[in-house]
This record gives sequence, structure tokens and C-alpha cells, in this order.
Amino acid sequence: MSAASGGGGKRPLGKSGSLPTIIGGKPSPFFDKQALCSVEIRHRRLIREAVGDHQGQGKTTLKPLTKSRMGFMAAERGLEWELNAKAQIPPDPLPPIQDVIKLAIRELDLDFPPQKRSVSLERESKRDPAFGGSGLHRCGPKLPLNRPRPELDLNTPPPSPPPPPKEPKKKKKPSPKKDAKTVAFAESVLKKLAEPPPPEPEVVAVEEEDDFAEIDIPWSEEELRGVFWKFDSDRDNELEVEDLTPLLRYLGAKPVPQDISKIIKEQMKYHYATIEWEEFLEFIRLFRQHDINVLRQVFKEADDDGSGKLNAGEVESLLRKLGYAPTAQTVHEAMDAVDQDKTGDINFREFEALREYLRQTEGLSMADLQDIRSLYLRAAGCRKVEDKDLNSDEIWRITMFRGYAATAKEIAQITAEVDADGTGTVSFLELLKVIRRVRETERDSIIRVLRSHGDLNGNRLQVKDLGIALSDLGYYVSEEAVWEILESIGDTESLEYLTLEELMAFLRGYRICEGFSEAEMKELEESFNAEDIGKTGSINALELGRVLRSFGFSRTLQKVQRLVEEIDFDGSGQLEMNEFVKLMRQLLQGEARKRREVFQLLDPGRTGKVPVDSITRAVTILDEVEPDKELLQNALQAAIPKGSSAITIGTFEVFYKHYRCSIVEEIRKNAGYGPKEIIQLSSIFASYDRDKSGTIERSELQKLIATYFPDATKSRAQQVEIQKILASFDTGAKTGELDFHKFVWLMRKCDDMRDEADVHMEAEVVKKCGLSVEEVEGFRQIFSSVVSWTGELDIAQIKELLLRVVEFNDDETMELGNIVREVHPHGREVARFPQFIKLVKRLTEDNLLGVNESANRVMRRASIRKQRSTTKNMNEKQQEKVKKEAEKAEKEKVEKGVQDF
Repeated sequence: MSAASGGGGKRPLGKSGSLPTIIGGKPSPFFDKQALCSVEIRHRRLIREAVGDHQGQGKTTLKPLTKSRMGFMAAERGLEWELNAKAQIPPDPLPPIQDVIKLAIRELDLDFPPQKRSVSLERESKRDPAFGGSGLHRCGPKLPLNRPRPELDLNTPPPSPPPPPKEPKKKKKPSPKKDAKTVAFAESVLKKLAEPPPPEPEVVAVEEEDDFAEIDIPWSEEELRGVFWKFDSDRDNELEVEDLTPLLRYLGAKPVPQDISKIIKEQMKYHYATIEWEEFLEFIRLFRQHDINVLRQVFKEADDDGSGKLNAGEVESLLRKLGYAPTAQTVHEAMDAVDQDKTGDINFREFEALREYLRQTEGLSMADLQDIRSLYLRAAGCRKVEDKDLNSDEIWRITMFRGYAATAKEIAQITAEVDADGTGTVSFLELLKVIRRVRETERDSIIRVLRSHGDLNGNRLQVKDLGIALSDLGYYVSEEAVWEILESIGDTESLEYLTLEELMAFLRGYRICEGFSEAEMKELEESFNAEDIGKTGSINALELGRVLRSFGFSRTLQKVQRLVEEIDFDGSGQLEMNEFVKLMRQLLQGEARKRREVFQLLDPGRTGKVPVDSITRAVTILDEVEPDKELLQNALQAAIPKGSSAITIGTFEVFYKHYRCSIVEEIRKNAGYGPKEIIQLSSIFASYDRDKSGTIERSELQKLIATYFPDATKSRAQQVEIQKILASFDTGAKTGELDFHKFVWLMRKCDDMRDEADVHMEAEVVKKCGLSVEEVEGFRQIFSSVVSWTGELDIAQIKELLLRVVEFNDDETMELGNIVREVHPHGREVARFPQFIKLVKRLTEDNLLGVNESANRVMRRASIRKQRSTTKNMNEKQQEKVKKEAEKAEKEKVEKGVQDF
């Protein structure tokens, strides 16, 4: 736009003051007088065509010359016009466009009648561009329009408006002198504005038809730049093509790898290994266009009556077809948010808004979001979700607490996919993405299970195969719980089959009751309340250990405490009833997963069957000890028909159910000791029953107690307690003698006494050493990895642990023994967990045996190995990139030779 001179004359149009000043660079292609240039604004391409008689028929035609990408972008984005050219923003920009328009209206004396704008124009005027430019000019500075413009004096400020006249009719101001072109332009504008607006139904129809004629990008430029940087791991401002699919999943899209490959091939002439930022933006636009086309097609297919709208049930089915895993509650919340007319049905535009709503909430309901946020804060130990990120182990704890069967390894893989920048931690928003991926992965697993165990079409699953299907998904559930959950989900299409939607509803019901029937839940509550003597509503690690033993889970105190730390999010050191139920569900799921792995180990050919004779080996692997022949035979007779030579995984599950019931009864009879521990206790008993009489006399018993419970002989209170226990075992016939059954119960009583003493001593040591919860948990993890069922480490085991960081000679081994005796309250060369904490603290504080320097060397070596591995991977990646670029250049060279030929 040029400015009019003060004397009323005109000067020729010159360069606009809004464009940047270009220094150096290549000449603009628009100055080529031999060619006609045109620009595709959307794709930022320059098309050059020669004008002339190219066909020799005396007719002027256009001949395409080249089509290339324009080398300039908007100056405000900091990019250059051409190579080696610099763009400089003028120091005095023009006034805002709104002021210029108002001034033009006053100078031309235009009177605009009120006009209702179409929906498409209203959306265009309020557009927040997804990237680059403004309004319809999505890339680069706006080019001057080849049409007459009114002459405006921008140097003279607009005159102040006159006072309002007294007459009812306003008196027009005298118009400035206008040329013929200006008058014609003004009249054409007024004529167009004076046309009556189209009828309202026609406007709505046009809106529905052209709703996505202009593709809107749901992600802002800032969000796209952040994701681009996150997945650009080598920081070369390029993305690997293979990273586009996980990148789109990170953004909440549902990409199909085949479609992504097709879009890349259409976008680029050659198949490159990487794409740059501008190419990435073009890829996003093409993917969005493809996504809208697919969405429109499936929407029409779901609209059976052709009304152009879908109800809640149709929307839920369509979302599952598109790869989402929503719940009915989530769908209703989303529909309430996007259903503007509140009819209960949504059109295509509203459905697209609903999908964007699910992308922002990651497909979770408001109640789910609140619950996950609460778990996040409890796991992070902070007040705001922005204060701390979580690692994959903490993420697994949250997903496990929420009832998902994904293992810690699977959660670590999904977390690594979401954590594309490799920080090792994820934020709260990334946690929501992890949970979304967990749900989608589970949905894919359900579909595979339907195809494996369902009917020929893979659409339905027989109810009788539900147990084996749940086992494939990693869930444990009893037959009684299956029928109760089926009752809770309501009517189904068939009494014999379950569809995909009904199976997903079953899993939601499973999570509500944690997979337990009412009778099983009642048994859990009774066992929990029996240990909660003070009626505090919670139990500690000692009480939990006794409860677990009553259900057949024999664990040492340190392992029980680790279980408490995994489930106890508030850090109280105790479990409430709902946390205890979740722990039991986790333990049963772990057993079911282990049985599945053992069955697959015995079936290397994946035939789905194993010989009956291999059951003994399977039980041996599961229990880590040879099974009792009588119990094994009883379970085989109850579960496997006579004459069967092979069993399936379903039959194996039925067998193990009967066998485990027998094992639990035996554990309860044996004071909570499992089969493996009973064998060890039998060996100890036999070593003191030298006359093979089946009993241990008083003299032998005193030696046994002094050997295995020496701490009890040092404490007067514990001596009195052991005497009371022995007195309760006397029958009057043989005073002071113990048979094996009484010996087992004596061992349990002494173990409980030691565990209780360890808990009190651990609290004192932790407080005295000033250790944090994380440090104690780390020490416990190391201790539990090598400790035996006795709960003690001898000098050889301690040395084995320290050999990972320290090398010992004979003198240092002797010095280590002295230190172990010093930290033990009774001077023994063993360490239970409290003494182990004191030992490690003593070694590090006093730098005994040079442990600090050795640990630093180990850390440095690990860091160097990691750095070398990273460098090697980067070098391999760079070499692959150079190789692909060389192949690309060779392809271009060959094609150019063919074209020249």
C-alpha cells in the first residue's frame, strides 16, 4: 500500500514498509521477464511457466518450466529468504490493520449495513494458525494484491469526529477527491455487501459440507515444536522417519504404519531416512487430511439411518473401531462437553471435537484423572504434579494399583516410548499417555485372545473359555468370581458368548471387585481383621506376614516389607484393607503368570498341549522342590480324566487349583512354612535327632536353640519366652522332648520373636543413621537379593556382596569379620537387616577397606561403558545416515542422466 502525497498528487507504488529489507542473496524469481510466476501459498511452492507459441499454431500457451519450493518464510519467525541472505525487520512498522481499515472507511465515506457472516468466515477470522503466517497466508509475508487500492494519507492523523448533530438524520462529511478506479472499487464492495444473506438452512448445509475443506491442525506450533525436539534425540534438527508413528501416538493420534509409509512416499520423491522441520509440518498436514478422510468414511458407515448423527452407543462402538479404549462413562462425559444442542446425538463436527476432547484427557474420565493425580502425588511425595517426575518403577506401581495386569518390564517399555528424550522419568501428563497406551495395548491383547480362543470370525468368546482367556491376559480369577462379575455387567447378547465390548466390560467389573468373589472377599476381610487386633484399620509388616502365610504365601520379613513399600503409597508403613486386597490380587496374578511361563517352557513347539508326565516337572519348577507324591496324585485324579496322555493350559490350571488348595492346607499345618522350608527344617531336625527316635531331647534341644537362636540365649526376656513356649508343648509323657511338628512350631515362634526385634531395631538404626525412605528401600533390595530363609547373612555372603565393588585379601577379610562382630549386638559374625544397615553405614562413613574409592571406580567404569555404548550407537546411526544420503545422491544422479538422455 503506498501513501498519498500531501499536495494531493500521487507517486508510483513502491516497496511496502511492512516487508523486510533483504541484504545479499539470490535475485527473486519474480523478476524473470521470460516466465510467468505463480505461488501456491499453502505448499510454499513456486511455479514458473513460459509464455509463447509453443505449439506453432499461432496461439499463446503456457509451458511449465520448473516447480520448486520457495526459499522464504515469515521474517518474524527468524528464517531467511534465500541462502546467505538476511532479513531485517523495519524499525517503524505500520499501524495496526484495524486502525487502517477504520481510517479507510472514514475516508471513503462507506456505510456498511449489518451483515451476518457465514460460519466458515467467522471461523477463518478467529483462526489461531497451527503454524506460520497469519490467516489464510499460512507461510511467509503477504504478497501485494493486483487490484486497485484507495489512496490513504497515513502520515496525517485522522480528524477528530464532529459533535453529534441535533437533526435526527446524520449529515455526511464531504468525501475527498477520488479517481474513477477508487469509485468503481467502492461501488463493487457496496454492491456485494448489499446482497441479502443466504437462507439459514443453506448456511448450515454449506457448513456441514465444507466443515473440513480447510484442514485444521489440532496441535499448536509450540506443541509440535516440543514434540519434534523431544523425538530429535541426536539434536540434528531432523527426525527419523521410523519415529513418526510413535510420535503421532504420543500426540494422541491413531496412526497405521502402512498409511504413514504411503504419506511419506507421496510427500517426498525419494524415500529419505529423515525429515526436516518444514517437511515435518507438511507431513502433519497430509496426515491430518488423511485422518479426516478416514474419519468421515467410518462416520458414514456407523450412521446406519443416514441422519448425519450418532447416539452414545454408536459413538462408543465407533471409537473402539478407531482403536480407542473408552469407557461408557468417558463417552458420556465427552458427549456432554461437545453436544451443543443437547439432543444426545452428535454430528460429524461434534464427533471430531469429541475425539479432540479424548485426546486432551487421554480417554480418561474425570474420576479417573482425579484418582491418578492422587496416586501420582502420593508416589512422588509432593504437593503439586509439577514438582517431581516419576521413573518407570513408580509408574508400574500406579498401574498395578489401578488394576492393570501389565508387568514392570512392559511398563518400562511403554515409559521408554513416551519418554522419547531419554530423561528416564515422566511427568504427570506423560503418565496419562502411559496409562492410555496400557489400555490400548490391553485392548489389542483382547482382540488377539478373541481370535485365538473365540469363534471362527474372532468376534465372540465362549464363556467356558473365559478363564483361559483371562489367564492369557495376565489376570487371575476363580470360577465363582467369573459368574458374579458376569452378573454385575448386566444382560449380554448371548448366555454362551461374550463380544469384545462385553469382555472389556467384564475386565472393568474385575477391577472393581479386584477379581475376588464375595466369599473370597469375606475370607480376606476376616483374616485382615484377625490380625488388626487394635482395630486401627491397618496392619504392619509383621501382621501382614502372618496373613500371607495363612493364604499359602511364605515370605521372609524383608520380602514382606518390600511388598508393603510397593503398595503403601502414603508411606505409613502399614496397609489398609483396600491396599491389602490389591496386594493379594498382585500375588495371585504373579502366580498365574509364572504358571503360564512354565507351561510354555514345557511346550516349546507351541502345540497348546504338554504330556501328563511333565506335570511333576512343572510343579517342581513352580515350588522349587519335588512335590509330595500323594498330594500330586490326588490333584491329578480330581482334574485330569483317566487315560489322558496330554493336557491343555486350561486343564493344567484346573489341576493346579486343586493342588494349591492342598498345599495351602499343609502350609497352615506347618506353621506357615512352605514345602521348601519344611525340607530344610527336616534336615536340621534329623541332624539333632541322632538316635533317630523321631524326637529331640532336652540336651539336644538346648544345642539347637544356641545354634539357630543364639540371640535368645543372650536376652533374659527371650529365654523366659522360650521356656513358656516349650512348656506349652509338653504333653506330660516326655517332658522337654519335641517331635517334628512341635519343633516346627517352636521355630515359627522364635522366628516371629526375632522378626519383631528386627523391626524395632531397624527403626532405631534408621533414625540414628539419618537415612531416608529411599535409602532404606535400596539397602533392603540388596539385602533381600541374597538373604536366606533364616533372615541372616553370614560373613561369606557379606563378602560376596562387597566383592562387587571391593577386592579383598586375607587381611582385609579378617578386618571385615571384626567389623561385622562389632556392629552385631552379641558379637556374632552374621548380620540381619538392622546390622547390615549399620555395617554399610560404617564402611562408607569411615571409608573402611577403601570402599568409597572402589565404588567410585566402579561408577566411573559403568559411566564410561555407557558413554562408549552411546557413542557407538550414535556413530552407527550417523554412518547409516551418510550411507542413505549417498544412495539418495546416486539415485538423483541416475535420474538426472535418464532425463538428459
